[in-house]
Amino acid sequence: MSYAALGIREGVLIRLSKPDSDEHQIGIYSAAIAFASSVGLLLPAAVLVYWLVVPSSVDVNYLLVAVIGAMSILNEVLVNINRHEGHLVRISICESSYNLLILTLIFVLRGSISATLALNFMLVGIAVSVTIYLVQLKVFSLGAITRRMMGELISLGFFPSILSALLLVINLVFILVAQRHLPKAEVGQFVFANNIASVLLVSLNAFSWAMTSRSMSALADRHEGKSEKIDGTARTDLYLRIGVALAMIFALAVSITLPFLVERYARAGQYVLLFVALQSFQFIIFTELAYLIMQNRIPVLIAIFSVTNLINFLLIETLDGILPFHGIMVVAVMCSACATAAVILYARGVGLTGKLTQGKYAAVISIVLAALLFYTLGIPTALFFLSVFLITIAYSNWSEIRPLLPRIMHA
Repeated sequence: MSYAALGIREGVLIRLSKPDSDEHQIGIYSAAIAFASSVGLLLPAAVLVYWLVVPSSVDVNYLLVAVIGAMSILNEVLVNINRHEGHLVRISICESSYNLLILTLIFVLRGSISATLALNFMLVGIAVSVTIYLVQLKVFSLGAITRRMMGELISLGFFPSILSALLLVINLVFILVAQRHLPKAEVGQFVFANNIASVLLVSLNAFSWAMTSRSMSALADRHEGKSEKIDGTARTDLYLRIGVALAMIFALAVSITLPFLVERYARAGQYVLLFVALQSFQFIIFTELAYLIMQNRIPVLIAIFSVTNLINFLLIETLDGILPFHGIMVVAVMCSACATAAVILYARGVGLTGKLTQGKYAAVISIVLAALLFYTLGIPTALFFLSVFLITIAYSNWSEIRPLLPRIMHA
């Protein structure tokens, strides 16, 4: 059910990014919301039927989880609609309020909280979020719901949902197999390192997420000569490369300071940079991914990242005991770098040219070299290399960066 909804979620984003989306906006919105609602309702309906057939086997919590799942599916579609319309503040308020409500519950009732109470609070939070989106929705009509549009959204979103899962697995595969290949005492260090990497990259994730719709729209109608949109997409790429360099520098700083801050998790420092590196490649090819999705070239991307995940898994299984686990991850970083270079090369081969392709190979090589230097010559050498890389980016793109400095200083 969730992957069906993910398909619609991605499909509505892609369809809204096409040049003629304004003409069909009401049909797109209505079909997406109708499909997400229908899929979502199947979840509680299935639980209720099972409850009637085998009443002793179903707890009320199952029904609460099903209702939360149903509303979450609709919420995902509404979030993408609001993202396309640029209502990022509204999305931020809804998402932050939902998570804040759960955290407040855990803190206030930490001594007496129950699963049922927690689920009720989650249900209230997601219901409020969906209600806000629906109240603010300006375009919807039951009469505008058509099978043709619903089918188009499903077909557009099917492959992107698979691609999203594959990109997630690139990092997740190491977490999934860590318990089999690492001593129990080391698993905690490993997971802690992944959590730190996620924190270091949270701003880049939020920025890329917010810019996806705008970049897709620019790349969809780039043939019409809308150079200002292309310039904006090129700046997004530049900011992401700068963000990757800064994230890796911060990862090295964490490796230095972690033994002093949290002595118990000191060994996690050897993994932080690798987790940041594995996730950073997706930011380097942000524009390439958006362009290939809008050009309907997703099967090739699925093939590239399927092979990458398979190779990474085989590396873990075959090199365990031959190399230390961080050594296996370094090899996996090199494998992911090859996949990233393949995506860049393929995007150029099918028409992505100009300023949107600048600096990509250098960024990929720099990520790999930073990981290799970290484990061969140590933190100071890797830190010096990344600092030079960051300065080089800033110097070669100074005309784009200089206007931002007053805003940064003011903030």
